[in-house]
Amino acid sequence: MQAGPHSFFKQRPGGSSILPLLLFFALTSAIAPAHAQIQTEEPEPPLTQLCRDLTSQKKPKTELFKLMGDTLRAATNPQFYARPEIYEADVGTPELSTTHEAEENLDADEIADAADPTAIASAENIVFSFSPLELRTQPEQLKKDIAEYYSLGKRIKKVRIYHTRLRRQKTFERCMAKAESDHYDPLEFRKLLVRQAQLIHAEFQIQAKPIYKSFKRVKRRLKLKWTYVQVTELDAVKAALQNPKVRNVVLLHHTLETGLLVDSNRNGYPKTFFDGLSPNLQSLSIFACHSGKMRALYDLQKNAKGGPTLFIAKESKFLNREGVAPMSVFRTFLLDVDKALIHRPISTTATKSAHPTNDCKIITRGITPTTGDYGVMVNGIYSGTLKSGQGSGDFSFPCSHLAGQAASSADVRLVVLSIFDRSNLKLTDAQIAVLTPQGSAQSTRVHDFKRDDESVSSVKSIF
Repeated sequence: MQAGPHSFFKQRPGGSSILPLLLFFALTSAIAPAHAQIQTEEPEPPLTQLCRDLTSQKKPKTELFKLMGDTLRAATNPQFYARPEIYEADVGTPELSTTHEAEENLDADEIADAADPTAIASAENIVFSFSPLELRTQPEQLKKDIAEYYSLGKRIKKVRIYHTRLRRQKTFERCMAKAESDHYDPLEFRKLLVRQAQLIHAEFQIQAKPIYKSFKRVKRRLKLKWTYVQVTELDAVKAALQNPKVRNVVLLHHTLETGLLVDSNRNGYPKTFFDGLSPNLQSLSIFACHSGKMRALYDLQKNAKGGPTLFIAKESKFLNREGVAPMSVFRTFLLDVDKALIHRPISTTATKSAHPTNDCKIITRGITPTTGDYGVMVNGIYSGTLKSGQGSGDFSFPCSHLAGQAASSADVRLVVLSIFDRSNLKLTDAQIAVLTPQGSAQSTRVHDFKRDDESVSSVKSIF
């Protein structure tokens, strides 16, 4: 028989003292109610938690308070969208009672221009913009998402006023009273904010649309013949930068606060993305937020040394105090670049023979990204993208990336590119091979590196 919680009061055989019994009843009468309270106590309602945190001087705050703060910042700072707990939060879908039919329309030519990714094949001067990939792949769904985004914005603007009122209350009681009078629900507010973060592609298109229209208006004032590409992915930009026919490239992209460039598929540019530029490239221009950090992150001065002229959006002229580049001034930036190139002409004679050829190849089999995209890296240099759902891939790259090494000595890795999804891989009899003119090597083992949540962060080939 197991001892009960009060077995130490049990009388010994032959004992007759009543003191243990009195102590027993006195203690159990005091302990039992408290014990029952612990067993039946339920967590405070979310609103009670929030008001207690808003009016308390104690730290740390509850998880609800922290999540509310993070989600509020995500609504105004794009770099917070990279937080998985914000983007992937399972909080349910808010009910929307209003739509904005007039604001959801996408022009027919806007969709048509985005639908042809081969338009850059013969272009010499290219402007790459940041419209979301959905403009090409799911234009009808994008229309609905834009309408929902506008409706969410209207709801959030109204509810944020209520949230601000709560923060001004000095006591818990006044906070609760104000919340009740405003019919404020913190969980519903968070649903709105999280859903807005999940519609980041709609925000991309809303911001990109006026840029597209602005380019069409200013096009006749440009001296060079520019091809405007709305939907851009890493591979398309890389191909242009290595194409011996291309002379000038302008990148118009979102940038995280760290300086990381983001493409239309919400993939981050690897740090070595600008290695191996075509010797025929005359200029590389980048219009993005946090340009100083971006320039340092990608070591652009080093990569452009002896090569193309660099035009980076100057912080004192194009960026505000927060390091953000207003899209309204992109037209001025493009006109400045076009004018500079006309007044500083560079030889456009025959293609230089020094351009590296893609004579080497990486072949992957049995590696399938289930969510997000993975970049294929050779000795740390970006060589292509293994896309979500793609079970195998062939990637050509300049043999110069091997730096004279044998195929079996190459450092071949797959790294996460997506900054918004919790990327993951499925490995089934995974194999990676490197092919060179001098010989080939096939992996003996593929080693995956996992995060704490078991999602795969990177893969390395062992030869």
